[in-house]
Amino acid sequence: MKLQKLSEDFVATAERYGRVIISEYDPSIYKHSQKELDENLSLKREVESRLSRLTIKPDGSMGGFAGGVKFRHGGILFKFALDWVCPVKYIFFCDFHSI
Repeated sequence: MKLQKLSEDFVATAERYGRVIISEYDPSIYKHSQKELDENLSLKREVESRLSRLTIKPDGSMGGFAGGVKFRHGGILFKFALDWVCPVKYIFFCDFHSI
């Protein structure tokens, strides 16, 4: 019974945080490379401003980009799978294959 309760609590928590991450998704935050942001200070400020308004912030400490945007909240790791433009073409060819 304790394991079932733990499982139910995890699912409820993951759903709650997942809904927040999905509802606040803004593609304009994630579509620019670090190089683009470094070269365009006003764009960098705009992206930083949008990031600051997110309830659950992306966690860049895990590195990499192929697995999508990573979030860590409440002891749970969330991955928001997206395809990325890598400088000329998408690496997975569509968002479906990035899951």
